[in-house]
Amino acid sequence: MKKSNIGFTLIELIIVIAVISILAAIAFVAVNPAKRIGDANNDQRWADITAVAEAWQKATVDSNGLTPSSTVEEGVVYAIAIGSGQTFDGNLCEAEEDDVPVVTTAMIDLTSLTDDGYLGLLPVEPTDTVAFVAEGQTGYYFVRPSSNIIKVGACETYGEDEEIFVTR
Repeated sequence: MKKSNIGFTLIELIIVIAVISILAAIAFVAVNPAKRIGDANNDQRWADITAVAEAWQKATVDSNGLTPSSTVEEGVVYAIAIGSGQTFDGNLCEAEEDDVPVVTTAMIDLTSLTDDGYLGLLPVEPTDTVAFVAEGQTGYYFVRPSSNIIKVGACETYGEDEEIFVTR
C-alpha cells in the first residue's frame, strides 16, 4: 500500500503566516482608529469655528456694523468663554497669530450670539467637553486683526502641522 502525504511543509506554513501578517498590517493601517477619531475631531473644530465666524458676521451686518461685543480690541487674542465674568488662573488658549505663538488669558463672551438666535449653542472643544465647560471655556479663540476682519480658531488640533482657523 502506498502512503500519500496530505500535510503541509514548513515552508508552505511560513509563507501562509507571512501573507496573513502582511494583510493584517495593511488592514490595521487602513482602519487606524486613532487617526480617524483625530480627523473627526478636527472636522468638528472646523464646523464650530465656521459657525461662530458666520454668526458674528451675520450679527454685525444685522446691527448695521455694530459688533456683538464692543470690548474687542484689535490684535488681542481672546479665548471664547461660556458666560460673562469668567476668571481663570493660567493660560486659556495657545494660538498662533502671524506664525507667532500667543498665550492669552483675555476672554470674550459670545453668548449674545446664542441669545439672539445666530448660534444654537456656543460650540465646545470636542475632545474634553466636560472639563472645558466646567472651566467656562470653549477651547476656541477669537482675534480681530483689523476693524473689518475677524479670525476664529481652535486651540487644539490633531496633527502637529495643522492650525485650524477661519477669517471673515
